[in-house]
Amino acid sequence: MIRNRRGSAVVEAAVALPLVILAVITMIYVLLNMFCAVRSDVRLHVAVGESAGISSGTWYSYRNHPRDISTAGSRYMLRKCIYGTETLHFRRAGMMDHSIDRQMETRGYITDEKKYIRYSDFFDRGP
Repeated sequence: MIRNRRGSAVVEAAVALPLVILAVITMIYVLLNMFCAVRSDVRLHVAVGESAGISSGTWYSYRNHPRDISTAGSRYMLRKCIYGTETLHFRRAGMMDHSIDRQMETRGYITDEKKYIRYSDFFDRGP
């Protein structure tokens, strides 16, 4: 029989506390990585939306738009596609010193409504 219970509590704490600390640090790293990915998605969405608005002549933003994201456009039939790409950098310091680089991409589409209506009227004519 164990007569001293304080010693067993110290041993349990010595085993459980590092595991709890490791779990908390892991959750912090996962949440930081998710935050960086969501921030990059939002920046891409804003940049592509502004580029599509400027291309169609319907929208312009004076602030809160990222300038360091590359956007390119291509045309396919009745719509124009705007592509945006950004490299997501997630760097860690300390014991786990390495970085994660991931290419993020998004697309936005512009439909030429006048051509769409003209073609739909032309092809929808009945007998």
